[in-house]
Amino acid sequence: MLNREDCLNWILTGCKEVNESFPGRQPDTVEGIKTAVFNGNSFYHVRSHTEKDWTAFYEIPISDDHLLSFYFRPSGGHKYLVNDENNVEAEAEKMIQSFMENLHITLSPDTQKRIEELEQNEQVR
Repeated sequence: MLNREDCLNWILTGCKEVNESFPGRQPDTVEGIKTAVFNGNSFYHVRSHTEKDWTAFYEIPISDDHLLSFYFRPSGGHKYLVNDENNVEAEAEKMIQSFMENLHITLSPDTQKRIEELEQNEQVR
């Protein structure tokens, strides 16, 4: 998964599987997968939409075989969490950003070495 193309294709395959059951919910091209950087780590970011809610996915490769995934599914059903019930999405987005900004990931020395090898070939995550 450290190879950028492999990782993007893996994520896109998952998006397409979701879209088979729920058309249009997730991106169907690599261009729909965004990148977000938190604390020097690049995460792939996908947002899934339905009529009533949305889910944010942040994923980071931690080896050639593994992704670490974070899923956030805000809901207006817990109105006590937000003072202004019409502003749930903005408040949830602030909380997600705060969580991600306080997340620190240290990759193993072997993974860091593998990333350096891929960077030399410009194939890194």
